[in-house]
Amino acid sequence: MEKNRRGGGLRARVIAMAANPSVDRVWRIPGFHTGGEFRVAGVWMGAGGKGCNVARVAVRLAPLIAAGVAVEVVATGFLAGTAGDFVERELERAGVRPRFLRLARGETRTCPTILDPEQGLVTEIREPGPTVEPGEAEAFQSGLDALLAEGEDVPSVLVLSGSLAPGLPEDFYGSLVRLAAVRGVPTVLDAGGAALRGGAEARPWAVKVNQAELMGLPGGEPADEAGLVGRLKALVAGGVALAAVTRGLRGLLAWDGRRLWRGLPPEGLKVVQPVGSGDAATAALALGLAGLLARGAPPPGVVPTGGRPAESLGLLGAAEVERFIRDMVAAGAANAAGEGVGETPPELFVEFRGRVRVEFEGAGRL
Repeated sequence: MEKNRRGGGLRARVIAMAANPSVDRVWRIPGFHTGGEFRVAGVWMGAGGKGCNVARVAVRLAPLIAAGVAVEVVATGFLAGTAGDFVERELERAGVRPRFLRLARGETRTCPTILDPEQGLVTEIREPGPTVEPGEAEAFQSGLDALLAEGEDVPSVLVLSGSLAPGLPEDFYGSLVRLAAVRGVPTVLDAGGAALRGGAEARPWAVKVNQAELMGLPGGEPADEAGLVGRLKALVAGGVALAAVTRGLRGLLAWDGRRLWRGLPPEGLKVVQPVGSGDAATAALALGLAGLLARGAPPPGVVPTGGRPAESLGLLGAAEVERFIRDMVAAGAANAAGEGVGETPPELFVEFRGRVRVEFEGAGRL
């Protein structure tokens, strides 16, 4: 705590990894369908990929979620070519410190999204991205370790988000969870498929996924609430402290080992575009933990770091976890109600935070 106060105040870091970032273009095209010719009614363009979205939202919401703590937001991952230059510039303009490994070949991908407000449909087109060679993956891990070591006096949270770039092994996120654990840094994992399975096995502090990603885990239960809860409980039983799933307008479900949480978005929420809302929720969760760590709030052993012995997150008490849930739902709703991806207007976040409904079943009282 004393080291963290050097320089006149509390500090923390959120490090967001974009393993496969992109240049995102969002086109608003009313009445879109395949095989037609259309004029674009509106365009948004920015640094994309889940990790970049998390970083951008974290900068915007840090003064609200981690009030009184100076939070530095760092984005890391892999970039290539002129598209990579654009991603880096856009993040710097947003107040994010970029620390990417530049690939020797290829071009950072471009991913268009088509929003049809008339039908309420979203069409996402995803390029594969450049291939990461084994030596580049090793160089990235060395660079990440150096980045984590830079701030050993400052509490940090590492966020691992999105798909893995071609060439990366399926357990790459798991290796980063374990790398961060050596430095005592907890991780938040938001991924799907093999990347989720490989990362979860390394016991990150939290897993936050959407419904489709969660149902990709083994379990055998049907795709209803009971099936989702069963998979959340399995993640926590495997060593994750908090497991959460976002479900759009149906809100969020989470299990902390003692309580089942439901976070419900504000009634009458008007969705302008939903892309990036899950990333906003992930950013809010990382900021909530970073703020607690900066203040020294969690007792020793509550926050696990990659398989180290740890108590349940439930020992934080229901009130602390309730704030995590409320902020996650409010951040996702604010993103959905705005024009851009990962923009999350702070004024909407403040409004929605007061209108989010949070319920839980299990031990303890709010």
